[in-house]
Amino acid sequence: MTVSAADATAHDFEAVSASDTPLLFSWQFLQLLSTATGYPNRSVVLQRGDRRFLLPVLRRRALGIYPLDFSLPFGHHGAIFPEPAAGAEYAELIAAARRHLHTGIVLQNCAQSAVRDAGLATIASHTTHLLHTRGTTYDQVFATTFDAKLRNQIRKAEKSSLGVVTGNDAEAIRQFYELYLLSNARWGRKTPKYPREFFEAFTGAPFFETKLALHEGRPIGGIVVLKFRDQHLYCFGAMDKAHGILCPNHLLISLALRDAIAQGTGFFNFGASGKLASVRTFKESFGAQACTYATYFAGNPLVEAALRYRMRDA
Repeated sequence: MTVSAADATAHDFEAVSASDTPLLFSWQFLQLLSTATGYPNRSVVLQRGDRRFLLPVLRRRALGIYPLDFSLPFGHHGAIFPEPAAGAEYAELIAAARRHLHTGIVLQNCAQSAVRDAGLATIASHTTHLLHTRGTTYDQVFATTFDAKLRNQIRKAEKSSLGVVTGNDAEAIRQFYELYLLSNARWGRKTPKYPREFFEAFTGAPFFETKLALHEGRPIGGIVVLKFRDQHLYCFGAMDKAHGILCPNHLLISLALRDAIAQGTGFFNFGASGKLASVRTFKESFGAQACTYATYFAGNPLVEAALRYRMRDA
């Protein structure tokens, strides 16, 4: 058995294309996320014979001092880590990573059975919303899981003759970011949580997609979706509130769901809502169901207490 940084064996965790790769096992995603956040990729590999097991983590620092390795270090977006068939090996990998990294480890969204076997402490609980998309059709979902109000809003958007463009190039990201700035101002944020450079890091990535709704040729709504084999993850939404009556983002999410179903994806992940009841209600109008997951920690007890306090309202 050997444990090492994953750089030398990254190709072993990439399928033919990103769309064939589970989200948290996509090396390209980890590298681009590292670039976008500025957090070094510290992912670890456990090798047993000809089999390799990857623990995806990026490094940041608590209070700017104590190093921490996070499994998904940009917010609590609820990206579900697939339950590994080799749960015992992943429990062993987590234990080996703790010895190898010499740092605190924060595991979000992980396979719960493997983490329990590794004996990590639970420091927070979060909720995401999932809609299973395999074995159905969009028409079935529209008729049986969307609520009546949502169906009317989507029809309204369709009758408004909104144009829809999909892309991952620099111009599509620029147009989305302009809407993102408008939304942040509406939310009372003087500075947006994520700078333009964060989004630009994903330019051209095959799993990164923006959808924009156009009214008279001008973007009035936009969403960002990450598209992988196991899930399509709705990460960001933004809108020009002056045109909210046209329901542009209702339409865009419905189209993203149509894509997920057509591609045979396991589920569409609406992401975490925190304590925003209205956001949860919106996601549940699509038929998405709440799914609770934990954040786990191994490391310095004082840092554990600080993280537990900081994440209590996440």
